[in-house]
Amino acid sequence: MIEQLINSGQSGVELAALHAAETYRIATAGTAAPGWTNDHGDAAPLLREWFALQEGPASLVARLQANIAATDATLLCCLDFTHPLTLQTLRILEAAQTPLLPIRLTNPPESGHLQAWLIAHRIRRLHVTGNRERLASPSVFSLATQILWRLCAAAGHAPQRSTDTRSRGPARAGTALSACRLTGGSEHPGDRPGNPGLKSGLLRGSDLAKADIAAQ
Repeated sequence: MIEQLINSGQSGVELAALHAAETYRIATAGTAAPGWTNDHGDAAPLLREWFALQEGPASLVARLQANIAATDATLLCCLDFTHPLTLQTLRILEAAQTPLLPIRLTNPPESGHLQAWLIAHRIRRLHVTGNRERLASPSVFSLATQILWRLCAAAGHAPQRSTDTRSRGPARAGTALSACRLTGGSEHPGDRPGNPGLKSGLLRGSDLAKADIAAQ
């Protein structure tokens, strides 16, 4: 099983990973930007108090290197692998010689492939990063969430119901999930029978269409 999902808490793929960790009761950590800020502004109540991210340096490269160093491998989820930040990430990952699984958000691998990769590299602490949310691609969070639900289930985790307060405490129950849903999250897998996070075709056609347009 995955013991920890780690990143800096930026919008898009990284917030989707934290959302998935909450859904599947996986611990979170990471090095965030100064002030725990992300593209949505002040995210300290979410990133520091809920997901236990540490405040990091101003240098994006230094934060990325810290998160890579703290993990066994990196999952890189993107619509666009040619974005300057993505190319910089790939160079840093190559220099670190860390196991890497790049995934195009519009063409996710099957559960068996994800499971085999996790087992082959004995992954316990996973760094998840990728494209941030952009006006041209509002489906990044939603697409990444589906992939990360699939990955967590492939690792042997079961989703909790959104009304289950045991993992974080009743005083803040649902806070993280609600905040993540504001960024484009989709229906909670624990609220539906059969663990639909393992299935394909869960996204609305409009989401896929927007993702395809943004990738062109």
